[in-house]
Amino acid sequence: MEKYTAYDFKHVSLFINTGMTIIHSMLAVFFYCFDIRFMFIFNIGSVCTYLLNFLAVKKRAVRTFMTVGFTEVIIHMTAAVICCGWGTGFAFYCFGIIAVLYFSKYLYANMSGFKYVAENVSFISIIIFVSLRIFTWFFRPFESLPELPEKVLFMANAGVIFAILWFSLFLYTKTATITESGLIQLAEVDALTQLFNRRKMIEILMTLNRDSSTKIFMTMFDIDDFKKINDTYGHEAGDYVLSTISAIISKTCNDNKDAVACRWGGEEFLVVHEVSHLKKDKEGELLIRRICNLVKRYDFNYESKHLVITLTAGVARLTDELTVEQAIKKADDNLYFGKKNGKNQVVFK
Repeated sequence: MEKYTAYDFKHVSLFINTGMTIIHSMLAVFFYCFDIRFMFIFNIGSVCTYLLNFLAVKKRAVRTFMTVGFTEVIIHMTAAVICCGWGTGFAFYCFGIIAVLYFSKYLYANMSGFKYVAENVSFISIIIFVSLRIFTWFFRPFESLPELPEKVLFMANAGVIFAILWFSLFLYTKTATITESGLIQLAEVDALTQLFNRRKMIEILMTLNRDSSTKIFMTMFDIDDFKKINDTYGHEAGDYVLSTISAIISKTCNDNKDAVACRWGGEEFLVVHEVSHLKKDKEGELLIRRICNLVKRYDFNYESKHLVITLTAGVARLTDELTVEQAIKKADDNLYFGKKNGKNQVVFK
């Protein structure tokens, strides 16, 4: 799973490129109004650069888009400070550049050519920032702005830089959250059945609350004659049966609210559910029998072939005398007994 699929590159880059085009258009008007011709012409060139960069957006050319963007910002920042002075705030775009660079590294770390881009360009930005500060100590700007317009320009640049920082951190947080959720999903959920996997179920079992108000039942299910389904109709048919039965088990457990299911392995499923201590042990079988009956009655239709599918289930109750591992083994033994003695049944003894 590539991280940068969390946000579509085309939409985000389109937003950024459009924003930069508008900003430089406004700067061109600003400098034209105050007769600073060099920066007016420079910003016209920047607008043309970003207009051409829309081709990179259209072609999803990540490297080209980023190279053009970062290069233009650095050169424009340098030219603006030299021409108009430190007080305009253009030098502080270095901070925005570094934020965007490291967010981009997070997204595109696995893409060739991006390994050290953030570090290298950040180092260059810091050198330029310090050099511009030293330069403005010894040299006056080539073009002077009146005090009020200079302050307005500083505040406008500060607003844009804060917006860049916010946007980068917002996207980073959202992308990291999406990525983390995806990794948790991969670690805990079986890809085919969308049920918990064995590892996650063991974690759940280790935290079971054994109090006197409930009875806990563990049930091991096995699909009858599953190998015959694979051998006769192919593994895709087997996957169809597995995913369909998993959906039935999942819905039934969700309706019950006190039940949780996992794919234990192969064609085996483990369901753990609770019932009130006031109910008899036999009532603990009701959920299990419901699942078996739903599967038995379900019309499994694979490529116009109607398959009759049944389940065998072994049930065990978790008691003070049994550990979780022993209860699972007892459920498995009951399942084995049911498979050896006719299948299509629920065994609880």
